[in-house]
Amino acid sequence: MSDVARLAGVSLATVKRYRQRLGLPTRDVKARRGRFGERVVLERAQALGLAVEWRGHATAPYDLRIEGRRVDVKAASRGRNGGWRFRLGGVRSSFHSRYRYRKDYAADCEVVALVCLQGEDEPVAVYLLESGTVPSNVQIYEGGEWEAHREAWDSVLPRQWPLAA
Repeated sequence: MSDVARLAGVSLATVKRYRQRLGLPTRDVKARRGRFGERVVLERAQALGLAVEWRGHATAPYDLRIEGRRVDVKAASRGRNGGWRFRLGGVRSSFHSRYRYRKDYAADCEVVALVCLQGEDEPVAVYLLESGTVPSNVQIYEGGEWEAHREAWDSVLPRQWPLAA
């Protein structure tokens, strides 16, 4: 996209805005993976009968609202070691790493949804963690220390509304 911006004599932000307005998909693998993760969380929450909506605007610090709670979604592919690694540090990089900005998960959302992508024919796993307690580096292995958070949809609901099993 930076080549398109240079050739057209406009900023990269302008090219991105036009791409979004025209409904054209991004070629950026990380952005596509993230969007897929958001869609997985949205569809699973809707299947459970939960009220779900996309973030209010493109620059919101979270991705979805589920039952009124702000949820930030992160997606990762399985690593060579058989697990998934999520880096949730306090500083984030922008598209093409041109800018760096502060990210405070505890202030920006109530829940962090970690989507573990697997092979084509394998189900996707979603781990739901309270944002105030999530560490900056999470390594997930099947049956590991985070297993209690796997598909823990009751964590996205207000405390007075437990999810029926």
